[in-house]
Amino acid sequence: MDLEKLHGEGRVNDNLTVAGEQVIKYVKGQALEISAAMKLGTAEEVGLKLRRSADGKKAATISFNGKTLHVAGLDVPLTRTLGKDPLGLHIFLDHSVLEVYADGGRACITRILDAAPEDQEVAVFARGGKAELEFLRTWQMNSIWNKAGQ
Repeated sequence: MDLEKLHGEGRVNDNLTVAGEQVIKYVKGQALEISAAMKLGTAEEVGLKLRRSADGKKAATISFNGKTLHVAGLDVPLTRTLGKDPLGLHIFLDHSVLEVYADGGRACITRILDAAPEDQEVAVFARGGKAELEFLRTWQMNSIWNKAGQ
């Protein structure tokens, strides 16, 4: 089955400047596909928070500081220069399973999350300055299971 057939509502944002943490109001869910391209800019770290709680105290964090990709508590060395080329991320979230493909597949990380069903917010953030997201594309994902056959 083609992945695109599972896409629900989708959104595209281009050229976002991020300072601090910003909840993406129009994106929520336990099953999402996200594609992003980010540059550090003047920030020390840039990233996303998935399965974020409404109070912001819990989330699965994906971030990059120019040397290390952090994915939900796992650190993966990924040294690259972000001055000209953005870091590309392709992310699949399926309830408790998080898959992150970075830099065209140069790094691939799978994590199992412990998140409450109501923790569905998505946020972008930059620490220590301003970062740029060249684009942020998000889709809610539908189930592969035929509801009539369950």
